[in-house]
Amino acid sequence: MTKGVEFRYDEFTLSLLSAQKISRHKLSFFMIAVIETGGKQYKVKEQDTLRIEKIQGEKGEQVTFQNVLLISDEQGKDIKLGTPFVVGAKVDGIIVQTARSKKIDVIKFKSKVRYRRKIGHRQYFTEVRIQKIHAA
Repeated sequence: MTKGVEFRYDEFTLSLLSAQKISRHKLSFFMIAVIETGGKQYKVKEQDTLRIEKIQGEKGEQVTFQNVLLISDEQGKDIKLGTPFVVGAKVDGIIVQTARSKKIDVIKFKSKVRYRRKIGHRQYFTEVRIQKIHAA
């Protein structure tokens, strides 16, 4: 079995790689943020797609999340923690779709008294693709 190779980039190696015109996205590091929306918290990074509680807006509209609780780089070395929110930070996204999730059945039953109730529920959600994370 072969062992995995670990790559470490120092300034000299990065300057050599940039001189060879290697595409930047192979070396770029993503920002990670924790946002709050719909009473829930989500860990997001750029180009993530997530389902959140329904928000106002149409497909293709830009949406901005101001309630950013934490911003960090992917390695977790540069962390900005809000009290409760990071001042000046925001996360931009685009609405992909607004739809309803799968149907769930809510059943009530009491034994010996012939009491049975069955109702269904479909929760609305909005699917959002994260475009950019802006640090303060």
